[in-house]
Amino acid sequence: LGILLLILSIGLTVTVDMGRKKLSNPLIEVIAFFLLLFFTLLGRSFLVESFVTVEFSWYLMGMLLATVGVTYFLRGTILPEGATDSIGIAERMSIFIFILADHWTWVIISVAAGLAFRAVFSRDSKKEWIISPAAGIVVSFLWQLLMRSFLA
Repeated sequence: LGILLLILSIGLTVTVDMGRKKLSNPLIEVIAFFLLLFFTLLGRSFLVESFVTVEFSWYLMGMLLATVGVTYFLRGTILPEGATDSIGIAERMSIFIFILADHWTWVIISVAAGLAFRAVFSRDSKKEWIISPAAGIVVSFLWQLLMRSFLA
């Protein structure tokens, strides 16, 4: 089952990557994400003997969703298609880390630092200044709830 799940996951990832150029549809990305999440749930028993704990793998998936996942969905709507989002990714990563550690003071400091950095160095649209940290907070908080319900 483990090898089958690995092959299916790689196949799904390659198919979505190749199809992304022809069919640029966010719904396909969401479906692919939940299919891969389902594969992970099916194969979580294989992680028991691994040096990567179940909790850590969930943590990493959430971090990817909060950082790169948000960038993917912002690109083409708020962000120009070829734009980088390194400021937003770093900001959302720190938000994710501090929310999952229940350090809300540091979440506020991260948002303030991100806004200050953007005010000095960024030429991005002002909408991104609000949407990026808000998406980071919402996704991180929802992921924390999801982790607590599945891993409790």
